[in-house]
Amino acid sequence: MKIGKDFKFYYSVAGATTPTWVEVDIVRDSELSRTKETADGSARDAGEMIQNAIVSETVELTFDIRYEPTDTKFLALETAYDGSANIGIAVCDGDITTTGTKGWRGDMILTGFSQPQTLRDITFVSVTAVPAVSTFSAGAFTVNP
Repeated sequence: MKIGKDFKFYYSVAGATTPTWVEVDIVRDSELSRTKETADGSARDAGEMIQNAIVSETVELTFDIRYEPTDTKFLALETAYDGSANIGIAVCDGDITTTGTKGWRGDMILTGFSQPQTLRDITFVSVTAVPAVSTFSAGAFTVNP
């Protein structure tokens, strides 16, 4: 069983193809949403059954990062957002160098960077990331020895 606090979040300014992963330990909550899109492939031979085929996958990563404007990890993500630049991101169920760790990685673009300014709470920025146009084939992975 894995507990959310054991999951890891990484970025690489070099992208996901030849990454130098940096752990971002100031991320609080993150969610990786993956949805498969289908196309109707029904034909008369299926009778009343509607048949579908997978044609694409939509991926969206949302996360909250503590607002620390002098922290290099925060600045790397903020700079990627401000510059509309691709950034490698990996989310894993453990350390990215440990055999058996599972996760998802890819070159992403940051499409949302929302900063609530509440009276009493510590400020976290809500970030939205989606896969970028890239030569790297984003997707699920398992660390092998």
